[in-house]
Amino acid sequence: MTVEERANEPLSREGEAATLPDWRDEKWGLRVRLALFLVSQVGEGNTFTLAQLREAFPGHSEIGRRLRDLRPGGWGIEGPRDDRSLRPDEYRLVKIGSPVWEKAHRSDGLRMISASVRHQVLLRDGYRCAACGVLAGEPYAEDPTSQAHLTVQHITPIMHGGGTDASNLITLCSLCNVAVGSAPPVASAEEAWSRAVSLSPKDQARLLAWLIRGRREASPLESAASAIFRLPPGERAEILGRLADHLAQ
Repeated sequence: MTVEERANEPLSREGEAATLPDWRDEKWGLRVRLALFLVSQVGEGNTFTLAQLREAFPGHSEIGRRLRDLRPGGWGIEGPRDDRSLRPDEYRLVKIGSPVWEKAHRSDGLRMISASVRHQVLLRDGYRCAACGVLAGEPYAEDPTSQAHLTVQHITPIMHGGGTDASNLITLCSLCNVAVGSAPPVASAEEAWSRAVSLSPKDQARLLAWLIRGRREASPLESAASAIFRLPPGERAEILGRLADHLAQ
């Protein structure tokens, strides 16, 4: 049964209230609205896709992150990394967890990242995505009209024992953040190894350093570009003109 076919079906979980807040009501935060959508429109044991979530919640770039935020609250949500039978964009709602739409359960499972730690991680990662290297505010090459928005994510999820200290956090752009949860894993360790040994010795050494650190290392060029891309458009244009004049001397 599709999400659309389930739209008007009664809730099936035993003990669940017959009437829930409307998942379309924008007074609720995205995490709560996602939970309400999964309960009322998907149901335990059924599948859904990120495309369906994007259609239901247009204008929200952090759907993948908020979906993962439900898991520590007892929500069983499987992706293609958990079940190879699922398509790259497909998920299954295995279990409905804590009723986060109720005030007493609003923060169930959440362990907040402090502003100071978030800033520390962004600064350490050079204000760029540790996966694809895009800088904060930089247009995506495949979509020049869309600028990169950076998020700070857990490496080891809280539900698997991960903490909220900087050593367990990494900077990802919103696109890579979704891809981490939706993309299928590399076929095998041997495939990953073959890619590594095909690199030049210089790139292999850089890769080794990144693996030791647990993240990519920003070059001086990337650090300079990161600082400029984070400026307001007017100041960025001023730097562009000054650099052009400097090179013309």
